[in-house]
Amino acid sequence: MRRLEILSAALLLSSLIAAQSAQSQGNELSRTARPKFEIVASGALGHVFRFDDRGFGNNPNFGVGIEVPVWQRLRIGAEINRTFGFEPTPVKCGSVLFATGQPMPCVGSAREGVSSATAGSFTAAYFFGERRVQPYLVGGISILGAKEFRSTSIVHQDFVEFSENETSSTGIGPTFGVGLRASFNRHFSIRPEIRFADGTAQSTLNLSQWRLSIGAAYGW
Repeated sequence: MRRLEILSAALLLSSLIAAQSAQSQGNELSRTARPKFEIVASGALGHVFRFDDRGFGNNPNFGVGIEVPVWQRLRIGAEINRTFGFEPTPVKCGSVLFATGQPMPCVGSAREGVSSATAGSFTAAYFFGERRVQPYLVGGISILGAKEFRSTSIVHQDFVEFSENETSSTGIGPTFGVGLRASFNRHFSIRPEIRFADGTAQSTLNLSQWRLSIGAAYGW
């Protein structure tokens, strides 16, 4: 009887431990299970630049996208984001001289620099592991549309005349990045991410964009 009591207690303890472990694993799977459909909203720091020329500052960016599974840990998605707060630079007078040290006076005004930028992408993302925090890689095709102020200087006999025009163009290119998916439960996750989007092909502006973002995803 003594041995039977010990054996029964051991079996009961083992059952409780197994049940607790199964519940813990179930909770973990519930947290990391990827929903069938997700909406992702993100706030970011966007940096629009031209490879052979200049950058146009670090500005606030907001984006929204969707994501759906296609195979195991592979998901496809689409996103659109817009960068705000550009400050085109006024063109300075004094670049054209009468003689050494004698700049010609200027009339008119002009600005140079990007005034707006909107990027869209179609991507595939692959997630690694089944833990609450899952690293992932993302890549695909990006479309970058932007507007840029450009200046024109007309040199007259005794002054320089400034004028500006705004050019719009849309380009296409590859996009790629890396991020982390931190799950709170099956429906809600946070996603810090860094992504590059190229928009130089078929564009007269030849612009690209880096984006450092923190996204919130809700799925069902």
